[in-house]
Amino acid sequence: MLSKIIFLFITVLALTLTIQCSVALKMPTVSDAQTSGTSLDTLLKGRALYISNCGSCHSLYLPERFTASHWSRTVSDMKYRAKLDNEQASLILQYLTSYCKTEE
Repeated sequence: MLSKIIFLFITVLALTLTIQCSVALKMPTVSDAQTSGTSLDTLLKGRALYISNCGSCHSLYLPERFTASHWSRTVSDMKYRAKLDNEQASLILQYLTSYCKTEE
């Protein structure tokens, strides 16, 4: 019984953290799409995939925390672990790199 309570607590905690971080992630706008040269639909799909696929295993990082080259390597490395197809990985990468910090 105690193990079920602990499992439930950990599950609720993980979901709470994922939801809180997803709220902090920028919601794409038409202006963002125009600035990045990517469609609004692409950015919205990428955001949703990032939250549902990446956030299901670990905390999400804000896109602006890293550079485009960092995100490119990370998505490429994590694609297989997250069982993403090429299109899903591309959508996530487009979302992340639309808000990432500039290369240093």
